[in-house]
Amino acid sequence: MNSKRPLQDEDDSDASGPKRPRTREPFDIVSHVGHGDYTIAWICALPLELTASRAMLDEAHPSLPNLEGDDNTYVLGRIHRHNVVMTGLGQYGTNDAATVATNLKRSFPNIRATLMVGIGGGAPSQADLNLGDVVVGTRVMHYDMGKVVESGRFQETAVAKSPSPLLNSAVSNLRSKHAAHQSGDWMASLLKSRLPTLSHPGERHPDRLFLASY
Repeated sequence: MNSKRPLQDEDDSDASGPKRPRTREPFDIVSHVGHGDYTIAWICALPLELTASRAMLDEAHPSLPNLEGDDNTYVLGRIHRHNVVMTGLGQYGTNDAATVATNLKRSFPNIRATLMVGIGGGAPSQADLNLGDVVVGTRVMHYDMGKVVESGRFQETAVAKSPSPLLNSAVSNLRSKHAAHQSGDWMASLLKSRLPTLSHPGERHPDRLFLASY
């Protein structure tokens, strides 16, 4: 007879009784969203803009490796049913923005729309705008393309371009929804709950609005 004691589970105290099968906890299966599942690119020029953008995510996703040569740093997540890739510019300018967008589309090949999101640098004086309003552009203008005329004034020569039909259709739908249901109160409460440090400072520190001619 073999004098060696057979291997048993540690909790089998009675060797003569029936052996209980070893129980194992099932592996936790984590399903990661892959590069090809992201369809919306979201680019911000300033860190503060990216901070506010991150608060809009309904769900945050773990980071994914970049392709070789892509030096961008990404924030991944989901807004409603859209998987979104967010990133910021290393330097402010159109050339850097083009480089960031090109590398982003290399690492995430199924991007359908690219949005430039941030604080507006200017607005038409005829528009009825208030601090905190969200402005959605319907045309893209290369603002620094032009020439200096005899009077010393800078004359723009760029031709305005329309966004893709996908974005134009989305903007039309958004306009219709906004006209039917004003969403200002909902947006204000959302930002207040997710970004408490950026809430309104109160009546003792009112907003300072300046005339367009300032």
